[in-house]
Formats: sequence, structure tokens, C-alpha cells
Amino acid sequence: MLRAMAWFHQPFSSSSETFYRVVGTYLLGQHLRQERGLEPDWNLDGLRELYRNLRQVNLGMAGRLRAAAEEDSSLNGLILLDLLAADTLYSLDSYEGELDGFFAEFFEEE
Repeated sequence: MLRAMAWFHQPFSSSSETFYRVVGTYLLGQHLRQERGLEPDWNLDGLRELYRNLRQVNLGMAGRLRAAAEEDSSLNGLILLDLLAADTLYSLDSYEGELDGFFAEFFEEE
């Protein structure tokens, strides 16, 4: 899933922008799965698992960088990426409608 997001990467995105891109990319992928006769994951369980695993990879990489790097710049960059991953996972687990305002038209009766 990260490969699909990389094609449309936006450097310096905010937490809200990252959350929007992550969920949007994942849901589009699930739609495409369904179109091909595969079982979609509309509950985002696979996305949560992906971000839990991503955090574990980030922690492992941070340990390796700490051991190998003489300066903190590489480690700091990885920590910033992991903060976005942590924030995204938190938003997935505790979504309270932060993005609903952008989708008001979808909630109107036709």
C-alpha cells in the first residue's frame, strides 16, 4: 500500500493530509480489489495492521541508526516519519469525525 502512496507523495504534509491520503489510498485499493472479485476490507483492519507493522519497522530502523550514525539528522528524520505513522494509527483507532466537514455533500439525501 505504501508503494501506491509513493506515486502521489506530498512532502511536508500535515497529519490531516496524511490521514486523508492514507485512508483514501487504502479505500481505493479495496474498491479495486472488489472489482477484481477479491474480498475488500471496508473496516480498515488491514490498514491498522499495516501501520502497527510500520511502527515496528521504524523502531527497528531507529535502533540501527542510533548505533551507526554519528549525528542525529538521519534518526530525527525517521522519528518524524514515525510520528506521522503513530498519529495516523491513532486517528484510525479513535476517529471522531475530524474530516467529516469535507464530505458534507456525501451526507445529504438525494
